[in-house]
Amino acid sequence: MKNKYYYLIIVLLLFTIPNHTLAQITPACKLDTIIHDTTAPLIWSPDGTRYILNIQDTAGVYQIYVGYKDSTLPLTCISIKDTTGNCCGIIRHWYQRNKMQAHWHPSGKWIICVVEREWYAELVYTPYPLLLTFLETGWKMDMWATAPDGNHWYQLADSISSNGNGVVGPVFTPDGTKGAWAQLQDSSKPTDKFGLWYMLLSDFTDTGTGPAFTTTKNINPPGARWIEPGNFAPDGKSLLISSDIGMPDAQGMDQFILNIYTDSVINLTNSPKVWDEHGVFSPDGNKIIFMSSYPYRADTNSYKTLSLKTEFMLMDASPKGADSTYYPGLEQLTHFNVAGYVESDTVTGAVAASGVWSNDGTEFFGQGLIAPAYKNWIIRFTGNCGNSATTTPLIEKTITTSITIFPNPATQMLYVKFTQPFQTAATIKVLDMTGRVVVSTNTHVSNGEVVPMDISTLFQGIYFVQVVRSQSSNVVKFIKE
Repeated sequence: MKNKYYYLIIVLLLFTIPNHTLAQITPACKLDTIIHDTTAPLIWSPDGTRYILNIQDTAGVYQIYVGYKDSTLPLTCISIKDTTGNCCGIIRHWYQRNKMQAHWHPSGKWIICVVEREWYAELVYTPYPLLLTFLETGWKMDMWATAPDGNHWYQLADSISSNGNGVVGPVFTPDGTKGAWAQLQDSSKPTDKFGLWYMLLSDFTDTGTGPAFTTTKNINPPGARWIEPGNFAPDGKSLLISSDIGMPDAQGMDQFILNIYTDSVINLTNSPKVWDEHGVFSPDGNKIIFMSSYPYRADTNSYKTLSLKTEFMLMDASPKGADSTYYPGLEQLTHFNVAGYVESDTVTGAVAASGVWSNDGTEFFGQGLIAPAYKNWIIRFTGNCGNSATTTPLIEKTITTSITIFPNPATQMLYVKFTQPFQTAATIKVLDMTGRVVVSTNTHVSNGEVVPMDISTLFQGIYFVQVVRSQSSNVVKFIKE
């Protein structure tokens, strides 16, 4: 017999989740695990043979590193040297300029990023962490492209020439022929909390002398003062955007789908007092993961910049039924601000920021933000939530939290600490990106024991520590510098 409060609880739940229809979770989209990833996510090339890492160097400057899946060559920094097109810098040298938002062009021929300008009027005595926070928003950044070897750089967009103050993006149509990005026009008015931005669309061509944007046009929707691109759906016309269209306060931004050919706009969330940002289509275009303060909407300050609380949310990419259906198929994925979860950080507070889907749609690599630092998380589903057409397994699917490693990145020695109690023999292996064992040792471990691993002879790059016992196998990723 059911508890007498059972039906009361169901009724209360129905009335406390307005503005969207409760959805039954599809088996493929059922949340499996959330895992803390100690390194930044790998951004794989379209053909899966190469990857890039966009991380800080030893001087704290964001650089771009390239690695090859089937090679034992060291991880190569392609953004630190003065080469053709980017030489040489007088006020701020190229190696001192932050390169951010790095990703692959759909052709796999180019890496696209935004780069800190050589000169700009910085705020007086701005602490470097605060400066990085501004740069991460696109402020004082211009758009560049380079081949994966980094031997030639091409400036795609210089917002100074159009009286701009920075750029965010671009994102490309699946065929790579068009790119969209947001440009900062004015950041001086207090009424525009995030500045005045507008969306641009351009043809992307390889001119024979390098890549370039041509025939650029303004596609900013009416009423949008703040706007940023998410990504394109597979149809090549539906662009997911975050914007304040028709809102008095940009902090209440919504998720919209903009058709770049008809200029029509669909509001997916319609919540002017909820912060909804950084949405990205899944590989098949049917799902969206985005950051939102929706779970904390009862707190009137949860969508404000200085008291922001957000989580990663999953929803359908289009409303089902009537046009008034918002947050279609909404599900909460993370609990950064709720005690008792592996990802919770209730002491300092945490903000779900941005992320990318895995190509097979089984995982989402998300970043939790305590500005300007990030914590990386792997959100894993029980199936191909974002791409039902593929079943490609990833080596990282065996990552667990029963072991920790330090330091990470490491240079000479790596230490493996066991965080779960057991008394059994184990083999500890270091694997390269191809799964080849490059270091191995046998040991008898117990809870809290630390095992040293000599990695001094390994090339720079991405590796995995695998602990094999009689009934289980655990893997953790690390970087060798």
